[in-house]
Amino acid sequence: MFVTWKPLAHPDSVYVFAGESGEPIQCMKKSFATVLKAARIESYRWHDMRHTFASWLVQSGVDLNIVRELLGHASLAMTMRYAHLAPNNKLRAVSALQLSGPNIAQVASIPRLAA
Repeated sequence: MFVTWKPLAHPDSVYVFAGESGEPIQCMKKSFATVLKAARIESYRWHDMRHTFASWLVQSGVDLNIVRELLGHASLAMTMRYAHLAPNNKLRAVSALQLSGPNIAQVASIPRLAA
């Protein structure tokens, strides 16, 4: 929806949401509502795009700390709400050991220190 709307606002602007002069729109509320109405989209908030962005990153296997940085969260706890979207990350982490980790036979043959 935004891809087709952007050139209508100002085709030469670097901003997705630009006014007629090409400068960024300062208040998105009215413009966003206009775009949603034109696209016949109901019950959608600006913040829903941010949530979708984070969800897609996590589902693509992006590290949660990187997602935290991209979203600007001060703490990882805030980003952890998206962790449930990547249940395969644990499997992927353990699989990494099998692919590039130490040879189990070599580790088993290392003498243990006496207690």
